Amino acid sequence: MKFHVISVFYLAAGVVPLFETQVDHCNYSFQIWQPDQNVLHKLQLIQAFIDNMTHYLEAELLKLKYSNSNDRLRHQNTSIRLERDIMALKMKHTEDMSTLKAVSLETSLIKDRLQKIDFRVDDFILHLSGKNLKTYKHKGKVRKDRMVSNMTLKMDEHYMLGVLRGMVADLKAEWIMVKRDLLDLKFKTSELTDGYGELRNATGDVAKEFRLVREKLLDHFDTEESGSRNIFKAEAKMNNLEETVEALQVSVNEILSNLINAKNEMTNLHKEKTSLEKDVKDLQSQYSTLSQYYRTSAGGTAYQNTKSVPDVSTTVLETYKSLPQDCQDIYEYGFRSSGVYQIKPRNAAYLDSVYCEMVNGSGLTVIQRRTDGLLSFNNGWLEYKVGFGNLYGDFWIGNEILHGITTQRNYALRVDMWDWESNKAYAEYFKFVVDGERSKYMLHVSDYNGDAGDSLSYHNLMKFSTKDLDNDLHIRNCAAENKAGWWYNQCYSSHLNGVYHKGWYPGQSAFADGIVWYTLKSSERYSLRKVEMKLKRLD
Repeated sequence: MKFHVISVFYLAAGVVPLFETQVDHCNYSFQIWQPDQNVLHKLQLIQAFIDNMTHYLEAELLKLKYSNSNDRLRHQNTSIRLERDIMALKMKHTEDMSTLKAVSLETSLIKDRLQKIDFRVDDFILHLSGKNLKTYKHKGKVRKDRMVSNMTLKMDEHYMLGVLRGMVADLKAEWIMVKRDLLDLKFKTSELTDGYGELRNATGDVAKEFRLVREKLLDHFDTEESGSRNIFKAEAKMNNLEETVEALQVSVNEILSNLINAKNEMTNLHKEKTSLEKDVKDLQSQYSTLSQYYRTSAGGTAYQNTKSVPDVSTTVLETYKSLPQDCQDIYEYGFRSSGVYQIKPRNAAYLDSVYCEMVNGSGLTVIQRRTDGLLSFNNGWLEYKVGFGNLYGDFWIGNEILHGITTQRNYALRVDMWDWESNKAYAEYFKFVVDGERSKYMLHVSDYNGDAGDSLSYHNLMKFSTKDLDNDLHIRNCAAENKAGWWYNQCYSSHLNGVYHKGWYPGQSAFADGIVWYTLKSSERYSLRKVEMKLKRLD
C-alpha cells in the first residue's frame, strides 16, 4: 500500500512541487525538488488571476443588480400607466353620470311643460262649457277658476271656432317640439348606454392587464430572490477563494522573506559593483592619458627618467577638456547613429555611458525611458542617484549625472509620450536644471510648449523623493505610496516613473501610481504606454 504526499503552491500556474515523499512498506525514499527561479513571478500571476476573478464576480453581481432594478422600474412604470388609465376611465364615467343627470333634468322640464299644456286644455274646456265655478280639483290639487265674462258668453259660434283652431295649432306646434325633445333624449340615452358598456369593457381589460402586471411583479420578486441566492453562493465561493489565498500566503511569505534577503545581497553587490566601475573608469582614464602622453613624446620613445614625467592629475585634467560633455558634442564630432556613447560632464570625475538620439541635426541625451514595464522603478535613494536599468530599454540615467549635465550649460527638456490608443504627444520646457545632492536634487523647470499640456510646472522647486527618503510636501510619503522616485509636491501632476499599467486602471491599485501625465487625459487613473525624457542643448 503506497501513499503520496505532494505539496504544491498552485498547479494551474505551473509551479513545480516543493518535495515528494513516498512510503512503501516502511521503506522511505525522498526526492527533493528545487523551486523554480520564477516562483515570485508565478505567484504574482496567481494573485493577478485571483484579482481578475474577484473583479469579474463583482461585475457580474453589479450587472444582476442593474438588471433587477431596470425590471422593477419597468413594472412600476407599467403600474403607473394602468393607474392613470383607470383614473381617466373613472373621470369619463363621472362625466357620463353628470350627462345623465342633465338629461333627467331636461326630462322633468318637458314633463312640466306637458303638465302646463294639460292645464291650458282644462282651462279651455271650462271656458267652452260656460261653467262659472270658483274652484275645482285637478289631479288632487285645488286651484282657483277664472270667472267667465259676459263678453265671452255673447260670442258667436264662428268666433269660438276660430279661437279653438288657434289653440289647437299652438298645441300641435308645442307637441311637435316636445316630441323632438323626446327623440333627442332617447338618442342621448342610447349613446350613454353604449358608452357605459364600453366603459365596463375597458375597465375589465384594465383589470386583466393589472392582474398580469401583478403576476409579473410576483415573478420578478421570485427572480430577485433567486438572484440573491446566487449572490450568496458567489460570496461563499469568494470566501473559499480567500481561505485558499490565506493558506497560500503562509508559504508565499517564507519565499518573499528569502527573496528580500537575496535582494538585499544583490543591492550590496550592486553598490560594490558601482564602486568598482568607478575605480576602473578612473584607471582607464589615467591609462589613456599616459598612453597619449607617451605617443606624443619625441621619437615615440618612453621616458627613462621618471622625474621628467608630467603630473598625472594635471595631464588628465587637460585631456578631459576635449572629451564630449553631452550628446550634442558627440553629434558635432561626426557621429550620426543613435546609440550608447560615453560622455563626461564638466564637473564630473569620470566618464559615464548615456544613450544619444541623433535626430533633426541634434544629439539628444535620453535621461529616462519606459517601454515595457519589465523594470521596477520602486527603488531607493542610492539607485536613483547613480542610475539603473538598461540604456537600450527602460532606465533612469541617475540624478548625479543629470545634475552634472544640466548645470554645465542651458538645456531644454522634451518629453515624448504615447498612449494605448496609438496617439503621440509631447511637452517641452526651455528651462530645466537639477541641483546637487546637498539640495536633494531640487528641480527648476519652466517655459512650457507642446500639445500634451503642462503637468511638470507643478513640480517646480521640488526636491527629489524616494521610498527611503521623503522630501515632498505631503503629510504622507508620496514616493512610498506611488512606488517610484520623483519630484513630488502634494503629491503629483506628472509621474513618469510610476508603475507600468495598461491604460485605465481604476481598480488595479489603491493609489493612482501609474505612468501619469495628468493634462493629457485629465485624469490620474490613466497610465501611458511609452515615455521618453530627453535633454537638448540650447547654446
